Amino acid sequence: WAQLGQHKKPIVLADIDGSADATVLLVPPADGTPQSAVELVWRALKRLHDNGSHARLWVLTRGVHEGANLTHSPLWGLARVAAAEHPELWGGVLDLGLDDEVPAAVLGALTGHGVVVVRDGVAYTARLAPTTACAGAPMTCSPGATYLITGGTGALGLRMAQRLADLGARRLVLLSRSGLPGRHTWAAENQSEAVRVVTALEERGVSVHVVALDVSDLGAAEVLRAELRGLPAVRGVVHAAGVEAGAFLVNTTVEDFAATMRPKVDGALLLHELFPPGVLDWMVLFSSCGYLAGFPGQGAYACANAYLDGFARHRRSLGDRTVAVGWTAWRGLGMGSQSAFVAAQLEALGMGTVGADDAMRALDLVMRDGDPNVVVLPVLPAAVGVPMLADLAPTGEQQVAAPSPASGSGEAATPDWVSEQVLAVVAAELGLTAGDVDPRLPLVEIGVDSIMTVAVRRELEKRTGLALPPTLLWEHPTAAAVTARIVELLDRESAGQVLT
Repeated sequence: WAQLGQHKKPIVLADIDGSADATVLLVPPADGTPQSAVELVWRALKRLHDNGSHARLWVLTRGVHEGANLTHSPLWGLARVAAAEHPELWGGVLDLGLDDEVPAAVLGALTGHGVVVVRDGVAYTARLAPTTACAGAPMTCSPGATYLITGGTGALGLRMAQRLADLGARRLVLLSRSGLPGRHTWAAENQSEAVRVVTALEERGVSVHVVALDVSDLGAAEVLRAELRGLPAVRGVVHAAGVEAGAFLVNTTVEDFAATMRPKVDGALLLHELFPPGVLDWMVLFSSCGYLAGFPGQGAYACANAYLDGFARHRRSLGDRTVAVGWTAWRGLGMGSQSAFVAAQLEALGMGTVGADDAMRALDLVMRDGDPNVVVLPVLPAAVGVPMLADLAPTGEQQVAAPSPASGSGEAATPDWVSEQVLAVVAAELGLTAGDVDPRLPLVEIGVDSIMTVAVRRELEKRTGLALPPTLLWEHPTAAAVTARIVELLDRESAGQVLT
């Protein structure tokens, strides 16, 4: 956590319906559920967006940094995605100590960081840094113990089952919502990957017990207790359950949040109930690093993973060896690995992917590190433009100088110059000439798909020097509308206003 400078800019607290430039401070109740806290903040953000407000929304949390407040921990994920998708509306999450007063100066001056932690009057924001010497105990498995994996028949769960067997595990319990088909079908030629992996494990002498169980269901704890009864004590747990999610925040629904958060959040609470701190040798939670860089379209998923990160800190504070691993995408495996849109966004953010073998080697280092939150991520040169990753971005590659917005004019960028840039970028992406692009037609109608929008936005950022929100081409669907929005942003910048 890097210390931020001192700021003394005053703020104005505004009603949420206000359209004036102001700051809205939202304080979610601490006695609700993680999902109710998320819904409250999401509804406030959406209301400001729908009303065309110019206010900035800040959210107050307490004790999330230390893992003392799990109810509000998902808001850290929501915050980082909201900062990327709606920089004109989002101020950030302000996390205070349990007894700290609200520092108004922070709300007035430190927008754009996603999450700001204030302790003893000093403001901090997070940055990734390389792990130090990993001298802790390695991850081990005992042949006489049982090891449990949620999401156990998914691609990553199966890979972890193989890894635990390599480490000496001889009894595995794999939980999944669907389970496996009856053994009488296993001889069929069209075997699933799960059946093939389980069969191979059993041929190695590993006892594999597959349980069809949704870890977020009411009564799941009693069902799991019954399944584990008679087996040796569980000594290690991998929580890899999760569901896919992908929608901008303004298009996300309450049902989307519930479906995405339940497996990770409710599953973690189930494991916490069955295996209190101190009972296990280790617990590994499968989180994701995408939200740390403000990965657009993953608001609900970000909430779920931020909860796991806070949950790991919480159990560590109680003396448990729990770690949440913020994975990047695994090549060819897991959620989003086949999505070209996800791949394009990762590349734009300077985030590489990992192969399964490299992921397993990284996990060995993670378990030796001793920190509750560790990220596994190859960082690419483009990360230099992402504050969370900038300190780790590779150097030495020549950066191409972007054209100046005032190019050839000697004054602020004109609408004609901006229009030329927009049409040129769109045309290049489509393999056309600028004259072939009708600025009045919706971009989707002339062939710009979701993957292309990433490349178009990044190129426009280079040409204009602006940080453009990922929603730009969705909320401004024609080249003319994009031009008008960019002109507005450049005018604000030249007038010394807050860049949105």
